[in-house]
Amino acid sequence: MCQRDRSCGNAENQAAEDQRPGPVENAEGAEAGRLFLEQMIVHHQGAIEMAQTEVEDGANEAAIKMADTIASSQSSEVQTMQDLLAGM
Repeated sequence: MCQRDRSCGNAENQAAEDQRPGPVENAEGAEAGRLFLEQMIVHHQGAIEMAQTEVEDGANEAAIKMADTIASSQSSEVQTMQDLLAGM
């Protein structure tokens, strides 16, 4: 789970951050699309984790509501991206 000092992330998230921009810039066609989707999934998973922390620990109702919306929408987007990857 994310820490309140914003030390969010996991090994996969950091690995995706470390890979940018090289692999995507050097890839073409389907490989570029695959790399994009893989990195965006990790990025979204980090956002979901941060949003869930806000929902669980937040004090501002507006921020909690926004975080809940983010977690829901990003979860849906992750599923869509996973489906796209499976079809590649």
